[in-house]
Amino acid sequence: VDPNFTGKFDVSVLHAHLLIERLRRDQATPRGFTQGFFTLLFRHWDFALRESGVGDMSVGKHVKRLMQGFYGRARALTSAIESDDSSKLEEALKTNLALSEVSDLQMRHMQAYVAELNAFLWQLSIEKICEGRLDLPSPEALTSKADLKVANDTPDHSVKDQ
Repeated sequence: VDPNFTGKFDVSVLHAHLLIERLRRDQATPRGFTQGFFTLLFRHWDFALRESGVGDMSVGKHVKRLMQGFYGRARALTSAIESDDSSKLEEALKTNLALSEVSDLQMRHMQAYVAELNAFLWQLSIEKICEGRLDLPSPEALTSKADLKVANDTPDHSVKDQ
């Protein structure tokens, strides 16, 4: 993912969306907490736009586009994850994270990363999340798990001794 504004937005949407879905689907989530998180997320993007030089008069228009982008990406990710179809997740990731030029192995790695991160968020208690004690594993830790999953799912095409 490119380290520019769009790339950073795409990655934050992926992570925020997984967390929002976790919060939204759990009855124990305090009323208004998910909306508060969403509002805080977009206040951050408003600030980031201003810091990047977007003028006060056009920030609202840019934030509106970011919200539309968020909702579009969120719909695609939700549909792909709920379908449990790796080709749909691949398409959603390629489209929404600008991952059009990645190898099959890199794509499988990203799919495994998304699955591992989603599983990690679901094992956290709502109390920990609401207290801000997410203790998210480092990307390297999730990457290591994803590497193992990719390695275990990769067929062995080596020539065996007869």
